[in-house]
Amino acid sequence: MAIDPWVDVTMTDGSPGRLGLAGLLAEAHRIEALAVGMPPAECGLLRILYALGLRAAGWRR
Repeated sequence: MAIDPWVDVTMTDGSPGRLGLAGLLAEAHRIEALAVGMPPAECGLLRILYALGLRAAGWRR
């Protein structure tokens, strides 16, 4: 799930793509938009990505 592509994205150059969680974090600087169909699903995905990003940055409570 972390590597397998399952999230559709639009890159900054306008090209479409599909990435897994690892790809989303690695290519975050090149992603313009997530192409998630339902707003609640996109919200949930963003919460997961924020949590992973904070953990990768070493942030702790």
